[in-house]
Amino acid sequence: MKDEYYAYSREGKPPKDWHRLEDHLKAVAEMAGTFAEDFRAGNWGYLACLWHDLGKYPREFQARLLAVNDPDAQSQTRRGCPYPSTIGAT
Repeated sequence: MKDEYYAYSREGKPPKDWHRLEDHLKAVAEMAGTFAEDFRAGNWGYLACLWHDLGKYPREFQARLLAVNDPDAQSQTRRGCPYPSTIGAT
């Protein structure tokens, strides 16, 4: 079974009902590409948004996403994960 990666959770819903990261990235990229067509930069808009949440792929972020939505998780598990934007800061 392949790993699932999530863009965000849905409160009160199990992970199978969350928004998959791949689906999120593609949907936002399509939308941005369409908007950017107005100034003939559709491909650039698509690529920029395709990469906008790559920081959510690391195991640490995915583990935090699961822990934050687990009422039985210890508070130490809920904190300490780098925010996904840090991937773009390096």
